[in-house]
Amino acid sequence: MELRGEESRRAMIAIEMYENGEWIVPKMHGWNYYNKPPFWNWILRFSIELFGAASEWVVRLPGVLSILCTAFLIFRYAVKEMGQETAVLAGLFFLICGDLLFFGSVLSAEIDPFLTLLIFLQSIAIYNGFYKKKPWYFVLAWGMMGIGLLTKGLPSLVFFGLTILGISIVERRWKWWWSLPQWMGGFLVALTIGTYFYSYQQTAPLDVYLVNLLDDSLQKSALEDRPTRILKQLFLFPFDFLKITLPTCLLLFFLFYKKVNQHVAQTPLLRFSAIFLVANIWIYWISPNTHNRYLYPFFPFVGLLVAGIFSYLSEHKSTAVSLWKRASIFRFRTALWLVLLLGVARLVYNFGVQPMQATYFEHRALAKDLLQKTNGERIYLTGDIFIQEANPEFGPILLQLRKIELPPPLSYKIPYYLYLQSGMVLQYQPTVQKGNHYLVFKDEYMDKNGVVLHSFFEDWTNREMLLVRY
Repeated sequence: MELRGEESRRAMIAIEMYENGEWIVPKMHGWNYYNKPPFWNWILRFSIELFGAASEWVVRLPGVLSILCTAFLIFRYAVKEMGQETAVLAGLFFLICGDLLFFGSVLSAEIDPFLTLLIFLQSIAIYNGFYKKKPWYFVLAWGMMGIGLLTKGLPSLVFFGLTILGISIVERRWKWWWSLPQWMGGFLVALTIGTYFYSYQQTAPLDVYLVNLLDDSLQKSALEDRPTRILKQLFLFPFDFLKITLPTCLLLFFLFYKKVNQHVAQTPLLRFSAIFLVANIWIYWISPNTHNRYLYPFFPFVGLLVAGIFSYLSEHKSTAVSLWKRASIFRFRTALWLVLLLGVARLVYNFGVQPMQATYFEHRALAKDLLQKTNGERIYLTGDIFIQEANPEFGPILLQLRKIELPPPLSYKIPYYLYLQSGMVLQYQPTVQKGNHYLVFKDEYMDKNGVVLHSFFEDWTNREMLLVRY
């Protein structure tokens, strides 16, 4: 399958780092890229170097491994507290959350599968530090949060802070915030992040980078949105969340059953999972720009909760449960049959649906056509410089306005497939040079001295694009 969604953007930034020997300043089309920190690009670059190629499976492999690693760690942390069968179910229930099974694990070159692993690790470290009274785990929690900051910016920090706040409110303990491991972890994160940004400042404008990173995070929150859209999100979000976690989420409705609720409250790992969900999910509940993949960090804790509920229902008789034919439904073997059924559905999707979807993606063929028109010579990008405004807002408060000059936006699949077939990165040149081949949008093709070799519709921007030789 061709790369989809944000996958080609992540891949191209890693490819440019690989080609240029760059580690600190992410670039796109040879210009500084300000929207995300570089840690995920480092991982993709490592995968490219390891396999000596940047094909689809190479850049998707780290995301798939992140998902499988998360499932294993769910089992690893649950097995001592809830038994082997429940721990196995917790890992499997995470894997069969519908959106992750059929989309997240397919579009795995995106950041979110890896971020899910980081947030699960930081959260479990917090759990061990607080509930298991192993305070040095807080250093690990801070470390995972720091890596998260260098991966996608603020989300990992928000999860970290709200999880600690949620525990403090529910358990009515606050002094643990000021322990030595907490301070040491915070110091190490500040030192690491500070070192990276100091290195960045040596070669690129740091203030522009920081303002844009903040603006990129806030754009996905409710702080920069209209009240009408927020009200709509308040109504629709619960249904959307249930939809993307089907069928795993169905047993969450048993939390309204008093004895199940008591079981969750009395089991430390389940209690923590419930606190994590309640403490963090409201941020996305009020944010209209929430995409399904932003919610993947909740899936491990949904899996843990549902496995705990399933295990309880399989062991305890009750009037409510007998109505659901407890003896035949709530059995480990029944759950495994459900997982097997969804595994078969995924195979049908792989070999039946995806080949049909592949016919709608034509960027591999487009890149081949473009290179044939140029006889394999390098292609550049030209056109008007795109001005991006970074103006992070907290409600009525405007922090700082920055105007950032960037190459004209186009589908990142075009440079990706040009690179796969030619080994050359699509560079942006605002001023054309005689003898070179350029991609330019038709409405920006003012200098008619070139020869138009090819034209096509660029679907990401809904504009016609030309291949021109000057």
